[in-house]
Amino acid sequence: MKPTLPSNQKQARDSYGQFLPLRPLSPLELKQKETKSVQFYLNLIKNMGEFHRSTAALRKSGFGELTARMELGRYYFYFYDPKLKETLPMYDKFPLTIPMNYYEDGFLGLNLHYLSQGSRIQLHSRLMTLANDASIPEDMKIGARYEILKSTQKYRAFKPCIKRYLYNHIQSKFLNINPMFWEMALFLPVQQFRKGSPY
Repeated sequence: MKPTLPSNQKQARDSYGQFLPLRPLSPLELKQKETKSVQFYLNLIKNMGEFHRSTAALRKSGFGELTARMELGRYYFYFYDPKLKETLPMYDKFPLTIPMNYYEDGFLGLNLHYLSQGSRIQLHSRLMTLANDASIPEDMKIGARYEILKSTQKYRAFKPCIKRYLYNHIQSKFLNINPMFWEMALFLPVQQFRKGSPY
């Protein structure tokens, strides 16, 4: 069941449901964030081995926890084998996904790996601005966050990353990323594209 936005949350929706204008990050700022994330990733791998297989080490790191369930609006890594991979022009075996809606056999999500780094940080900034706004009650943020995610479908830049995922083609548990590492996750070099690349 998708979250709904009651009428008394319209102001929250209108405040956070639009993506423009936002100051884009400069190439230098993007490079600095990418370098920081790569260094974090290398240290994580050095200390933990393959983090997606080491549950205890993963929990100790604080990066996230493995789970069999997803929550709308959070950030997840997992392994995926598409049903129609033979006919797809490209696909990502290790998505970084924000779930948008549930279905009986799967879910709709935004795979951020299909976006440029600038678009990733733009979407992330909107979600985090909402999360950090103390003037909006927590129960209202659920609906407002859903509206932000839903509104991406109106923008051409975000359409390539909106994907339908089937539960019976997911090949691992979900890595539920700790929110304090969400921005870091945007720049981690862990995408596993096959047959092509969106960049």
